[in-house]
Amino acid sequence: MTSVMDLTPTESQPFWRLYRDYRVDMAKVGDRVQKLLVDYSAQYDTLTDEQARSIMKEWVSIEKAKMDVKSKYISRFQKVLPARKVMRFFQADNKLDAVLNAQLASVVPLAR
Repeated sequence: MTSVMDLTPTESQPFWRLYRDYRVDMAKVGDRVQKLLVDYSAQYDTLTDEQARSIMKEWVSIEKAKMDVKSKYISRFQKVLPARKVMRFFQADNKLDAVLNAQLASVVPLAR
């Protein structure tokens, strides 16, 4: 993230302070993802339609929570960075998410 952001000395301290807060909030969402994956794994061989509905409902809720955190932080980042750098940050963050999602997709089996 450091090399991608190209922050000025004036931007650096407020950005990293805010970035830590952002990562803490996203980690809470990540904890939900981890729990969902553990639950899915435990139920995989005996998954019922009701369990599948519950898992899908939680997945949608998690995706919404991710967007809620991002939406909340856009305005916060714009208070300390120009809009183009905020955009760059979220582009880089989305690329990292894509890599993680690809890794998950390669190991999480499709429901039967």
